[in-house]
Amino acid sequence: MDNFEFVYELNRAVNALNSYVDACIASKSGLTRAQCVALMLIERFPDITKSELARKLNCSHVAAGRLVAILVGKNYISDTPSERNQHIVYLHVTHAGKDIIERIKEVFGQQSADLFAHVETKVNVPILSEQLGLFTDILSLYKIRA
Repeated sequence: MDNFEFVYELNRAVNALNSYVDACIASKSGLTRAQCVALMLIERFPDITKSELARKLNCSHVAAGRLVAILVGKNYISDTPSERNQHIVYLHVTHAGKDIIERIKEVFGQQSADLFAHVETKVNVPILSEQLGLFTDILSLYKIRA
């Protein structure tokens, strides 16, 4: 397998993985991947502001504001204006949000064994053991166990 083929197949595997992750998140939470990532960032960084969230998500303030509005509407986060500056809003995960985060974590704990079976059905060229090890290392950075 030459480098181009490997990159092409790795891209296909990543796309299959993204589809699998999206389906898992949606099935347990009704959230999109972007909403889930925002929720987890808000959990990881207590008192994060909308501006900081936009920077961490690498998106516009408008897009981050939409994500926040959806999560507030679902009662997964609360937004509290700063006492000193009403333009600054601090974000916090609610009890309902923590419950959703736990459900999402359970999905990956229970279904991670299916991960490579799902990915391999979407990839024509067999993944070599060395490349599979590299892919597993990359996934571990995102706390997804294969």
